[in-house]
Amino acid sequence: MVDMGGMINSFSHFSLHMCAGEDVVFDCRHAIGFEDYSGGNQKSGVRLVEFFNINLNKSKKIKSHSLLDFYYKFRDIEIDGFSASNIHDLDFSKTIDGYFSAMFNIDRGINGLKARIISSWLHGFSDIDWKNFDTPEKKRAWLGACLSWRSIINKTLDVNESKIITMPGDSIFCEEDFFCFLGKAVCGYRGYLGQDLDGFEKELSELSYNHGIKLKLKIEKIKFLRKIPFFTNLFERHVQDILENNDGNLLTST
Repeated sequence: MVDMGGMINSFSHFSLHMCAGEDVVFDCRHAIGFEDYSGGNQKSGVRLVEFFNINLNKSKKIKSHSLLDFYYKFRDIEIDGFSASNIHDLDFSKTIDGYFSAMFNIDRGINGLKARIISSWLHGFSDIDWKNFDTPEKKRAWLGACLSWRSIINKTLDVNESKIITMPGDSIFCEEDFFCFLGKAVCGYRGYLGQDLDGFEKELSELSYNHGIKLKLKIEKIKFLRKIPFFTNLFERHVQDILENNDGNLLTST
């Protein structure tokens, strides 16, 4: 298991942007105080947040309890975003000397794990995998990183054109495992094939149309999967329908 925990305070590859309505008020390279919710244990509430290396973009006064949007980006690609409200009035009508702090009421913080996964890839590392993570929330962060990565590299990943992808049912323990497995098996390391049935249908339709992929998914030891709450009869039928609608098929063995 890989430990990539802790709050994301430093944005070595990313810039954090604070927006009020349509205005980007400032961006910065470093922040302390936002909660990392990627582990599934986020505590909402009022927090003191400090921002460093600020670049002020818009001279603006903001009244207390305004809804503000925060985004962190790699170049112009949005990696994640969330909203928070300021407790006190904020005055950005004057030049800020690179530093700013304020109290915010935050319901959902930064997906720090997703950012750290992407940062490790940008540094050239490829030694982590979705199987290293031990909770559905962390595996969901992996899926989000894979989706963002496709925009970062701005190209389609290599696609496995094998006629049959074999999934061992006894190695799938949650819905996130199901989609992590498919993404890697079909599209390679960092591959993405959706993170729910709607996303799976969209991604598979694009692969079928653009690459002529006719995916045949063989689930071995499916009896183990059928014991897991997410893998209902309805879920199984939807998977089969999506495959068949794209000239593929679902094969199973007990």
